[in-house]
Amino acid sequence: MKSFFTVCLTIVLSFALMFAVATPVFAASSPEILDNPSFEDGVTGWTSYCKATMDIYDDGAQDGTNYVTSSVKYNGVDEPRQYVTDKVAFYGKGTYHVSAYLKLAGDSSKAMARIIMQTVSSDKTVGSTTYPGQQWFVSSVAGVEINDTTWTKIEGDLKLDWSGNLEMCEFYFQIDEPAGSEDSSTDNCSLTKLDYTGAPFPTTEPDPTLAPSPTPTVAPTVKPTPTASPSAEATTASAVTTGNNNKKTPLLIAVGVATILFAGSGTALLMMSNRTKKGPIAEAEENAPPTPEVNE
Repeated sequence: MKSFFTVCLTIVLSFALMFAVATPVFAASSPEILDNPSFEDGVTGWTSYCKATMDIYDDGAQDGTNYVTSSVKYNGVDEPRQYVTDKVAFYGKGTYHVSAYLKLAGDSSKAMARIIMQTVSSDKTVGSTTYPGQQWFVSSVAGVEINDTTWTKIEGDLKLDWSGNLEMCEFYFQIDEPAGSEDSSTDNCSLTKLDYTGAPFPTTEPDPTLAPSPTPTVAPTVKPTPTASPSAEATTASAVTTGNNNKKTPLLIAVGVATILFAGSGTALLMMSNRTKKGPIAEAEENAPPTPEVNE
């Protein structure tokens, strides 16, 4: 029974050892550094060099839907190229893995191609001595033969180093002569920092897992109701009424005075009328001295 248990344990440990040896351990690396590495968003994030042009095609891409074809190159420098200064400065000095797929699109059937990274720093320090001024450093992977029928992968590890402040860092391609001036196509590029376990390069893109803040509701501004202006007719009527009232006051006074005068005149006339009726005889009798009484 003990022997059977020992055999089973030996078999289990043997399988575990086999899987441990066969399973490769990959070094951690940074997230993808290049923007739009497979040209699915056209040439966004990429630039051309000198008079080179970049055209997007969707017939036979190596990855996804689109790829780019460069033409009118200068000194064999194949386009496109991308500036990665901020991201490389963030991830720091060290070893970077580069890769891309290329093929010729001109008359030549084959040529040598390579990936290049170039850095420019503000100064250079050797030992304890600092040499001011811009310092240029160029790193390139070994040339790989490409053709005009199939996509060929170019890849390798490049060590990036600089002194002082990193002012510029670019990722681009070069096709050697004799096909250096011909059209070529590029797709599925990549640039990552090896042996990196830190935080990714910060971006300003919104986190899709976060619910958007509700848009505040702005209460509409209530305009005050305008006071209706009196119409012309109402104004005229008011003016007429006011005028009539103003006219009635002196009219009433005049009527009152006339009434008083009329009443006084009537009294005078009445007295005169009575006086006229008496006549001269009556007036004499009235003015005659009283008759003396006669005593019998």
